[in-house]
Amino acid sequence: MKPCNHHERCIDTALHNAQDLCIKHNMHFTPLRRQVLKLIWQNHIPLKVHTIVEKLKLVGMEVKPISVYRVLDFMQEYGLVHKLTSQNSFLGCSHPSINHNCYFIICQVCYKVEEACQEDVLNNIHMSLDKKNFLPKHITLEIQGICQECQN
Repeated sequence: MKPCNHHERCIDTALHNAQDLCIKHNMHFTPLRRQVLKLIWQNHIPLKVHTIVEKLKLVGMEVKPISVYRVLDFMQEYGLVHKLTSQNSFLGCSHPSINHNCYFIICQVCYKVEEACQEDVLNNIHMSLDKKNFLPKHITLEIQGICQECQN
């Protein structure tokens, strides 16, 4: 997995992208939305809702899980986060302005996740689905294994 040595830069970029998106769509980037996105970007390990709720408590924000789910639904709709279905967890999207499907490489040892966006992989999936006359509404491809750092 590619190491990130600049989490603050990742966080700042994600917050800036979200702020721009909200302005563009005439929506509010509420303090709760801002804090949830900030928590998601603090590292590159997907977070579950109950973990987000606990981390929000640590910064003085008492919220119910349903409120966090609503924030995450908003963020998914606008491409700010991805949901990893197999883990029921959420991960920040590194390119929210580009609307395309990606797949995820998940290390089962260190739990880091890498977003991979190779169009040929997804094109093959779409061609296969077209042959079956199947219209996908959402595709999430997750590949689990052990990253190179954990293999060493």
